[in-house]
Amino acid sequence: VIRAPFTGTVTSVDILPGETAGATPVFTVLATDNLELTARVPEIDITKVALQQPVRVLFDADRSSTHVGHVSYLSPLPIQIDGVAYFEVKITLDETPTWLRGGLNADIDIITDAKENVLRVPKRYVTGDGTTAAIRTLSGTTVATTTVTKTFDGNDGFVAIEGIAEGTTVVTQ
Repeated sequence: VIRAPFTGTVTSVDILPGETAGATPVFTVLATDNLELTARVPEIDITKVALQQPVRVLFDADRSSTHVGHVSYLSPLPIQIDGVAYFEVKITLDETPTWLRGGLNADIDIITDAKENVLRVPKRYVTGDGTTAAIRTLSGTTVATTTVTKTFDGNDGFVAIEGIAEGTTVVTQ
């Protein structure tokens, strides 16, 4: 009798009764109570990923709903794919959908940083590098350059700023 330390389903048996088991696996058991997702993060981004960071997941099998979870494991060693080092990251979902199966593809967003209740403007409206920048504002027919503080650079084409009021009209250069 062989007992797995988890609830699962035997998905393949590669040995016949009476055969001697060698050093290679002879059967596969798929866990059904605690599935994990595996993502491969390239070395250029791995320094941004940490344990317990929130994750949003959109499965190809069900594009109608987004699932949430967190980073539960970061591999200390990379795997090489086409000469690039990738690190495996394990993701645990907060709630596992009943239809979830092994081998499904998903789009995964690891939330490395976030800000709430901020004033966002398109990056193209902000000039200057670093924290201090400038933005052109319009009041009536007068265009003025206003110094602002960038508090967050998003990856969606927007930047969070402080230094102008909500509702201020901004113009491009």
